[in-house]
Amino acid sequence: MKRVDELRTADRAFAHDLMVRAQHDDAARERYVLGLKREIARDLGPGNRTVYERRAKQAFHRTKGRTPETLSEVRGVMQREGVHQMWSALSRSAQEMMWESVQTTIGRDLARLESTARRLRQRNRKLGSLMLDPMVRMPAYVGKIDIHLQPVPRQHP
Repeated sequence: MKRVDELRTADRAFAHDLMVRAQHDDAARERYVLGLKREIARDLGPGNRTVYERRAKQAFHRTKGRTPETLSEVRGVMQREGVHQMWSALSRSAQEMMWESVQTTIGRDLARLESTARRLRQRNRKLGSLMLDPMVRMPAYVGKIDIHLQPVPRQHP
């Protein structure tokens, strides 16, 4: 059994000094939210396909005389469906809960993380480096949507 000070967020197999040290309640909260997200995806997510096939596609066909051809058209017709609205609201709420749960843990451990990062930067023994090519451009689609409620990344000039 792990001691409370050994618990790491997401109970990762590989631990290092710059991983957040979660307390018991932090780890329990994170596991709960992960379980909730899995339930939403596994139990409610497939209902979207059923509703699309049985109702939304036909409704679109009645008004347009054809089936939806683009993701935007599918989204437009699905946004009127209660099952999709429920799945979408629950998915978003669960993602917000996830960020809130990890922010609490990080906030509590931030001073130790910053101190550890400073110590690692100052030591002579370098383990490697990372150099990003400034000429590499992000694909346009990356900047068009929030992924997991993260801000859309900006392209560097």
